[in-house]
Amino acid sequence: MNDDEIFFIADLGENPTILINGKEESIPRYVVWNKPAAKMVEKSDDLPFLLEKYGLSMVHVLKYKPFL
Repeated sequence: MNDDEIFFIADLGENPTILINGKEESIPRYVVWNKPAAKMVEKSDDLPFLLEKYGLSMVHVLKYKPFL
């Protein structure tokens, strides 16, 4: 298995939001990325869907804590 086949799913936590032009916007909870691309591949709130799509054997789920 090469690096192109390994994906990471970042769990940003429940109800992550970001402030855009003074308006609070909700962002998806999960973000998929891979090392060679070094960029986001996909985003979703549906973890089971992402795990099925990218395959359980080549996915690493990363859990992040909010910054205070």
